[in-house]
Amino acid sequence: MKKDGELSHEQYQSMRSTRAAPGKFYGLPKTHEKDNPLQPVISNCGTYNYNVAKFLTNLLSPYSKSDLSYVKDSFEFVEFIRNRQINNDEEMVSIDVESLFTNVSTNETIDIIIRDLYLDNKLKNVTKISENSMRKLLKICTQEAHFMFNNEFYEQITPLGPLFANWFLKDFELKFIGSNLATLGIRLWKRYADIFAIVEINASNNILKYLNCKHGAIKFTMCLAEQARLQFLDTTVISDQTRSHYYTDIYHKPTDTGLYLLYDSCVAKEYKFGTINALLHRAWKICSDYKQFDLEVNRIRKNFQALCYPEFAINKCVKNFVEKRIETNIQDTTNKRKDEVLITLPYIGDISNRLVKQLNKTVQEAGLNTTVRGVFKGVRKINNYFKLKDKTPKLLQSNVVYSIKCLDCDAEYVGKTTQHIDARIYQHKIVKGGQHGLAKSHITEHSQRLGHQIDWQHYSILARASNDYYLKIKETLLIKERTPLMNNNETSVVLQLF
Repeated sequence: MKKDGELSHEQYQSMRSTRAAPGKFYGLPKTHEKDNPLQPVISNCGTYNYNVAKFLTNLLSPYSKSDLSYVKDSFEFVEFIRNRQINNDEEMVSIDVESLFTNVSTNETIDIIIRDLYLDNKLKNVTKISENSMRKLLKICTQEAHFMFNNEFYEQITPLGPLFANWFLKDFELKFIGSNLATLGIRLWKRYADIFAIVEINASNNILKYLNCKHGAIKFTMCLAEQARLQFLDTTVISDQTRSHYYTDIYHKPTDTGLYLLYDSCVAKEYKFGTINALLHRAWKICSDYKQFDLEVNRIRKNFQALCYPEFAINKCVKNFVEKRIETNIQDTTNKRKDEVLITLPYIGDISNRLVKQLNKTVQEAGLNTTVRGVFKGVRKINNYFKLKDKTPKLLQSNVVYSIKCLDCDAEYVGKTTQHIDARIYQHKIVKGGQHGLAKSHITEHSQRLGHQIDWQHYSILARASNDYYLKIKETLLIKERTPLMNNNETSVVLQLF
């Protein structure tokens, strides 16, 4: 595709895979259900087709949204439904599609996507990817996926993702719903994962029968409003005949435990009180009036008091939040905003906070118009103690800093690679005097100069990182710490904060 001019160099580099690993199959327990059944999950991060799928999702997602039904999130839905007037001859229903991801054919959905994109030349000014190439890319992402479980490899038959599901339902709606809204008695049709609809009274049964006879692979189920209340996303829509418009409240599942971060947990306070602010923000956006908002705030207070948060701290969060929302005074914006530098740090208690304060003090003393903001990460996570996924075989690991030692002396080499570690070790072995277009390595030079044997079989992985820049930092730190003789004290990057 790159040779044919369909992909730019940047697109090619972002999509090609040089260090792929198999997908990982694991299960997450459904703690709110009886006997805690497992929810199967396949993690495709780092697989050979992951970057292709990521590229296609970014490229095609805008075209998968239906003008008829698309809802971005619960906040957008709430703003929309609040402006709708209540009529006496209508009722609310929610509609669900059973097992959409496993029942719909990927070939059928690919045909729908290709027809939608190329019949009207929607991608003409967006990409040069041809129809045939696009079809191949879509098949690579959905019909040629593999994963690993219990040290065995498997092929995933139909990994139909959200993009495909949205496109299939969009096509279904255009064919069978859009031109038949009035005939079916549908007055409103909004979809996120489930579907929220307002229909004429006594029309729901006929609508359900109509939907279930249009495609043999999918089945719809319907839930009617009870006591003029219906749940959709994390909202409860209420149809009160004493009001002229629909109003909304927050929906809490019966299994909701109110469990969030414990106050004495080893997590930065910004995250603890940020959780409270996030819940207050959701309540402010979703609750239709102050009475409902006040009830939700009291619920938040109760939940966090049970988690040992000081009452005065909770009240301060609520007070600051409400004051910011109702404040009418114009804020002074004349002060020049300082540049902000984000630094990721491990959180080990108040020491981490003091370090950030000391860094800001040092910056101010240096006269820099900059502030340092610490982004804290937990030192220990649950997955440090419970391994849910199969471990990637050592020879397939990538984005690592590694160590190779000499068998005849104490010399060591520390390097980094974004390739499979096994491929990088092989390159070290074959490079002799700059052959194969590669520079002569320090390891080869050490071996040839002294006649020593290298321990190729027992290389060790010292560190991992998510990208090449972080790898260079870790490699440099390890070289300074271990002073490996084969490196000649050469480092990858200059270490500096600013």
